[in-house]
Amino acid sequence: MTAVRFKLLVVTLVCLAAGCGGNTGPVEEALRELVGAWRVNKFEYTSQADSLRSINLAALAVSMNLTISDDGSWTLLTMQPGIVIGQVSTGTLSVRGDSIDFRWDGGPPMMFGYDVSGDILTMITREAEYAFGQGSPPEPADLEMVMGRL
Repeated sequence: MTAVRFKLLVVTLVCLAAGCGGNTGPVEEALRELVGAWRVNKFEYTSQADSLRSINLAALAVSMNLTISDDGSWTLLTMQPGIVIGQVSTGTLSVRGDSIDFRWDGGPPMMFGYDVSGDILTMITREAEYAFGQGSPPEPADLEMVMGRL
């Protein structure tokens, strides 16, 4: 009888230990599909006041790679022609339903709608600002980013 109790205790402890793993709920699953390295193919600001005014920084030979880690941290490396050392931006993100709360270290958060289709990630927000004219102040803009998985 003691051997049976011991086996039941061992089985119970193993089951409890297996159940103590991380939460694999839908939010973590959504984050998991974003984890990895992405090449930004489109980084386009469009003026909210004049939709004909837009600029796609990725089309101007600006190279951007976004790396998302499984803890929600991210790094964006931006390289511009003629600049030896690129700009590195970092932050964290979290997934809430069909939105990504994208936070820059030391900057304001932005909420993006997003879609992953195969190896393509599309993120869109209306919370951006961009200075469309040289010397002009930033104005409200939509930002669309389209990335391919590396």
